[in-house]
Amino acid sequence: MADLRVNLFGLEFGNPVWPAAGPNVHNGDMIKRQVAGGAGGAVCKTISSEAAAVPKFHMMNLAKGRKAGMLNCELWSELPPDAWLEREYAIALEAGVPVIASLGYTLEEVVRLGRLAERAGVHALEVTVHYAKEEPWQVMRALREAVSIPIIAKMSPHDPATVIDLAVKMEPFVDGIAAINSLGPCLRIDIENQQRIMGTDYGYGWLSGPPIKPLALRIVFDLARSVKVPIIGVGGVRTGRDVVEFLMAGASAVQICTTNIYEGPACFKRITTELEQWLDEHDYESPREIVGAYPLRIGAKADEADGVGTKGRVHLEGPPVQVDPQRCTNCGICVTSCMHDALCVDKETSPEAVIINEQRCFSCGLCVTVCPSAALKLELDKQLGPAGAIRP
Repeated sequence: MADLRVNLFGLEFGNPVWPAAGPNVHNGDMIKRQVAGGAGGAVCKTISSEAAAVPKFHMMNLAKGRKAGMLNCELWSELPPDAWLEREYAIALEAGVPVIASLGYTLEEVVRLGRLAERAGVHALEVTVHYAKEEPWQVMRALREAVSIPIIAKMSPHDPATVIDLAVKMEPFVDGIAAINSLGPCLRIDIENQQRIMGTDYGYGWLSGPPIKPLALRIVFDLARSVKVPIIGVGGVRTGRDVVEFLMAGASAVQICTTNIYEGPACFKRITTELEQWLDEHDYESPREIVGAYPLRIGAKADEADGVGTKGRVHLEGPPVQVDPQRCTNCGICVTSCMHDALCVDKETSPEAVIINEQRCFSCGLCVTVCPSAALKLELDKQLGPAGAIRP
């Protein structure tokens, strides 16, 4: 059975799956519930100099079901900082896991609150860097001079092109980087009433959950090849497989907010169980064994951060898409989604599986990802050998 414990910043966490700063950790008692639900560490809600005046109607589900993303105009903690410093951190520490205080936003605020949070006994500090009027590296340098406990900088995706430069400048002063924060501002409109849905002036909110996961993964992947401090992946983690994906991209742990809100603290037990099962099925003894496996396997280097052009495109030989007759149900979903008319269902001539026209197939790969029974396969990385052949 895989050992899910991870040691980061000199702290031992029960597993690499923690809550992210947000409404799910709004006080000490709620943080204890997160840990009771299976979280391996605890990140507290962000505090600033004053309590936040959180607008009413500040969270909305973007679609039915728990797999959807969320818009929110949540702010920092609605509790004054003294409540955290005098009571809530102490309650959170009773949970018995490393407790990370989250701070914002100006240099002066972060330094003052960081000192006080350290005195209150928290084990590390996470700082949201994108709202400060000062340069992020200046904030981190000042905080580093003020405290002795580990510091994690939380990055915003608002300008993904600058994330790496910011991280490199901050790296000398931090012990880790969390990426990413929610994306936005974004907008939804109540078209029946021609009015805003969120409680902000124009109805703006920030996007979180599964829709931002591909961006979060890309930024984690780039960060892991550009800095040496541990990366904490945040954004769209919903399953144990999502955790595996972030670890393979280069994260050492993950944080969860949106799924945590939709499912409650029990999500941690479910997700860590799925992670443990995946590791066991693939003969890994620890999450550490797959951290950064993806860039290592494909040979990605730090000076190839963009990777969007023709360099690295895979040219296939043989059938572009393979179908497994044992899995195919001839449901026709792939046929409907194929823009090139390369797939068809003919239950008289081929009752066991969909038919692929190799001359028409454009190798776009969409059919592979829409197939509900995993009957289709597009092997991009044949040249790398079987999965698991290269391990960090």
